[in-house]
Amino acid sequence: MRDAGLNAACIPKEWGGAGANSLTYNLILLELGKVRPSTALSWNMHSTSTSLFFALANEGQKKRILPRVAGGGEYFSSVTAERGMSFRHLVTLKSTFTPVDGGFRLSGEKISTTLGEYAGLFFTTGFLAEKKTAAEAIMTAVIDKNSDGVEIKRVWDAMGMRGTASDNIVYEDAFVPRENILGGENFIGATGKIDITMFHLGFSAA
Repeated sequence: MRDAGLNAACIPKEWGGAGANSLTYNLILLELGKVRPSTALSWNMHSTSTSLFFALANEGQKKRILPRVAGGGEYFSSVTAERGMSFRHLVTLKSTFTPVDGGFRLSGEKISTTLGEYAGLFFTTGFLAEKKTAAEAIMTAVIDKNSDGVEIKRVWDAMGMRGTASDNIVYEDAFVPRENILGGENFIGATGKIDITMFHLGFSAA
């Protein structure tokens, strides 16, 4: 996928990508899925996380992170799902961001983190410590795989989907610099304001 430039397909051209629109995105997924569904799903999650990052990131964050994807061939992993989490009712997350000097400390365990073992960038959600509802608590950050306090638990063994490497990722008091928090000044709840129609269409195509 790197050799074909697919890892940067959904990044706008002015940022070094191909600038694929929704139709192209789904056609790529369709072709990948004909050959290997696990590859299609992996690419879908990477591309969705990349698009979400682009929607939430400020100019400085884009200049710092996007070259690692468009030029360096790195992948994003969607590190958002947790046991007991549901979008049907009130969103709740057990992973917490605790404010400290210069940023936050993140603790919690995520499941089904597609490409977690191979991605260099983790698109991660959690709640601000001591808050209870998504409206007042949900936060999003980009975290480097090699950060202290990050552990990959290789537990994924789903028949037909082993190639997605959707293992668990554990954050144990991992330091997240303030500049890695996405969403600008009003970062609380910023993720919930993004249209994710393309993600659902892509998931269906895969």
